[in-house]
Amino acid sequence: MKKNFNMRYCFFVLLISFIAISCTSVGKNTISIRLKWLFFSNYSGAVVAKEKGFFPAHWSVEVRQGGFEANPITMVESGSDDFGITSALELLRARAQGIKIVALCADFQKSPVSFLTLASSNIKKIEDFPGHIIGIKYGTNTELLYKVLLKRAGVDQNSVTTIPMKFSTLPLVGKQVDVYPSYYMTDPVNLESQGIPVTTINPDEYGVECYGNILFTHENTIREKPYIVREFVAAYVRGWKWAIEHPEETGEIFANLNEATSAKNQVEILKRTQTFLLVEGTMDRFGAMEEKKWLSTLDISQEDPGFNTLPNAKTLNIRDCYTNDFLLTK
Repeated sequence: MKKNFNMRYCFFVLLISFIAISCTSVGKNTISIRLKWLFFSNYSGAVVAKEKGFFPAHWSVEVRQGGFEANPITMVESGSDDFGITSALELLRARAQGIKIVALCADFQKSPVSFLTLASSNIKKIEDFPGHIIGIKYGTNTELLYKVLLKRAGVDQNSVTTIPMKFSTLPLVGKQVDVYPSYYMTDPVNLESQGIPVTTINPDEYGVECYGNILFTHENTIREKPYIVREFVAAYVRGWKWAIEHPEETGEIFANLNEATSAKNQVEILKRTQTFLLVEGTMDRFGAMEEKKWLSTLDISQEDPGFNTLPNAKTLNIRDCYTNDFLLTK
C-alpha cells in the first residue's frame, strides 16, 4: 500500500513538473521577442506566427516593438525579452563587448541598409556625398556601414557634415539633411506612396557582403531551454514562409497593428523584403547561415577601428556567434 502511494506521489510530482515546464518560457509566464523596429511586414516571422497560431497552443507569446529606447540586444541581455531581432553587425559588436547572444536564423541574406536621397537631388552615389549633410543613426548598423562605404568609395569623412538622426524621415523631406540612413524596403515605400520619390544607395553596390537582420537569443536560453528555442524557431520560420505565400493577408495583419502604414504599403514592403530572404533563390532553406558570410560580416565589422578596441574583439570566435542547430532545414 505504501509502495503504491509513493509511486502515485512520484507520478504526480513528475506530471506537475512537466506541466510547469510546458507552460512557461525562460523562467517567465510569457515568451517574448523584441523586434528591431515597429510593426512592418519585414518582421513577418514572429508576428505572423502569433497571429496564425503557429506557436504551441499553451504558450503566451508577446511580440514587442523595438527602437532606440528598447534595443533588442539590451532587452535580451537583461532578461526582459527571450528573443530579439537585430543586425548581424550589431550582434558581432555585442559579442565583442562580452554579451553572449547567438544568431538562430538569418532573416536577411544581405544587408537591407539603404541611404536615401530625394530623387530631385544630385546625390546618386556615395561619391556624391562631399559637401552635403548626412544623417547618422549613431550606435546602429547604419552608422558602421556609412563609415565602410565612405572608405570604400574613397570619400574623406571631413568632406561631409553629419548630424544625429532618429527614426523619422522628416529631416530628409524637409531638406534638413541630404542623406538619410534607412532600410531599402520601408521608408522608400512610405515616401513614394506620398508622392516623394527617392534614390536608394545600397551597400551591395560597393561589394559589402554581410547578413542583415537575424533572430537571436542568449546562450543561457539555448543551454537551459533548448526545446523552447527549437519550437520558437520552427514557428518563426513557418510564419515567414506563410507570409510570403499570403502577402495580401499579411499586409492586413500589419495594417491592423500599425495604423500609420496602409495594407497596400505593407504588401509592397513585404514584396521588397522577399529578395533578402531567399537562399539559393528559394525559401526552402530560409534562415540558413554559412561561416563564410559570417566571416565576411566580421571583416566589415573590423573595418571600424572602434570595433577592434572592444574587450573580446581579438578573441572572438565566429562559430560561437551563430548556430543552425534549431533550423529544420540547414
